[in-house]
Amino acid sequence: MAIKVKILATALSISILIVGYVIFFRSTVSVESTPPGAKVFLNEQLIGQTPLKDHVVEPGDYKLEVLHSTFKKFQSSLTIKSGDKITEEVELTSGVGRVELLSNPPGAWVEINGKRIKGATPFITELDSGSHKVVMGKSERRVARKTLELKDGEEQTITLTLNMDPHGSVFIEASPRGSKIEFLGTDFVYKPGLRMPMGEYSLQISRSGYETKNARFTVSYGDNRKSFKLKRAYGVLTVLTEPMGSSVELKYLSGPTMVRRLYEEPTKLPTGAVDIKARSMNFQSESKRVQLPSTGAKVSFKLERLEREEGAVFSDVIKGVGENAPQMVVIPPGSFVMGERDESSDIGTKFVGLTEPFAVSVYEVSIREFSKYVKSQNLSLSKKLKRLIDSGTLNLDSPMAHVSHKEAEGYASWLTDQTSFKYRLPTEAEWEYVARAGSNDPYFFGADSSLLCSYANTADLSAKEIYRSWETLDCDDGQIRARYRGKYRPNDFGVFDILGNVSEWVAECGLPKYKESQRDGTIPVEEDNCSSHAYRGGSWDASAEESSVTFRKNATSGNDDRGIRLVREF
Repeated sequence: MAIKVKILATALSISILIVGYVIFFRSTVSVESTPPGAKVFLNEQLIGQTPLKDHVVEPGDYKLEVLHSTFKKFQSSLTIKSGDKITEEVELTSGVGRVELLSNPPGAWVEINGKRIKGATPFITELDSGSHKVVMGKSERRVARKTLELKDGEEQTITLTLNMDPHGSVFIEASPRGSKIEFLGTDFVYKPGLRMPMGEYSLQISRSGYETKNARFTVSYGDNRKSFKLKRAYGVLTVLTEPMGSSVELKYLSGPTMVRRLYEEPTKLPTGAVDIKARSMNFQSESKRVQLPSTGAKVSFKLERLEREEGAVFSDVIKGVGENAPQMVVIPPGSFVMGERDESSDIGTKFVGLTEPFAVSVYEVSIREFSKYVKSQNLSLSKKLKRLIDSGTLNLDSPMAHVSHKEAEGYASWLTDQTSFKYRLPTEAEWEYVARAGSNDPYFFGADSSLLCSYANTADLSAKEIYRSWETLDCDDGQIRARYRGKYRPNDFGVFDILGNVSEWVAECGLPKYKESQRDGTIPVEEDNCSSHAYRGGSWDASAEESSVTFRKNATSGNDDRGIRLVREF
């Protein structure tokens, strides 16, 4: 029994020794690759594919090869000792192959993986090994496609047959430009060179304001070209107004040109959008937009009478401040000829009819009045203006100066918000109508410039004492800069300092010609990229000519001779 136990113990010891030897002295190789699925060779013998785990090998020198069908072959040398556990991590890189691209017929364009290749078949190109999508095409031929599997170092030839395409290319010229071109009953969206199956189609060409053109269009093999010219469509517009005899202005597009003209009954206009404005003296103007069809349209206006007491003076309450807005005076409606009657002037004249009463500020806006806006908006007066106030040259009741056109508009918008009434800068027509106060002379008081010192603070003998080089009036009003408001005689509308003191910003951009302005004078000429604005009325440093009711100038910024007068609408 003891002998058997001893034999078993010996056998167990031998087994443990064998297992320990296998565990601690066996050599293995593991191979991982990116991407996986590559074949693994040791000394040119296939031992598996990646990922390969713990492949047992004898100690020695080996040549390791990792092969993937579409990547470069990886090679390395291994020296394996007893008990080594070697792991190789292989990053496979793309190989390069050559492809000869042929088409039947030749001259096809080629796209590989969605990218157009320069040149046309036949040609040879090098590509990364791997999978590629090849597309070939040619005018009047169907597109052909093929997927290419290219190995590293491989040379392949790809030949694609481009079958005849029973289509034609469509080119349509339509006048006017921008006309809509449709193939009715199809999903085709027209663009020059559109490929369409051969056959006959219903073609429609249309544009707002033109007669729609319908035609049969046959698509044949090759290029199909056709030109169409649409006829202008017209409709009769009838406008009825109450009161009868109201002035009616029309605005519409005729081809590329925007037309503005007076309505005449009946009137034939191009179909499409028409803006209509009816106005009559002492009535509220009214505007409407209609889409005029070829069958015509009838539009009616019933204007509301405006009753305003001419010359009445009032002040609106500024809600957020609890004080009053600038004092305003009611200006009656009326008409006048705007501009200089001098035939040598390139500005010209314009008959303007202001049909609605409006209010204008009795005085130029003061520094004190503008400061309410500045304080409420956390803004500040300009440093130049502060210096004039600190020096005593100006005071808070002096006309506002050193104010830009943008700041003047901001003040008007603020008053609009605070009073719920529309405040704005006057148009040039409104300003000149107020400045003239019924006069046809260069000044509201006549044509004698020597009387200016009684009606306006302009460059006179007081100014010449300091500015000796100036050409001044031969009179003396006792002040130089615009220190006071309302010191001189008002015009017949009861408006003070409309000439002299400080010039006054108006709404217009630049200095547009009068022929471009509206007949009712309430809307300024519109311009893009406005860099300067007009101002009127002359100032404390202006000559007699610059102080006339027709003189106009423009500027890009404020100055010490530029201020604000406001219009308030009813």
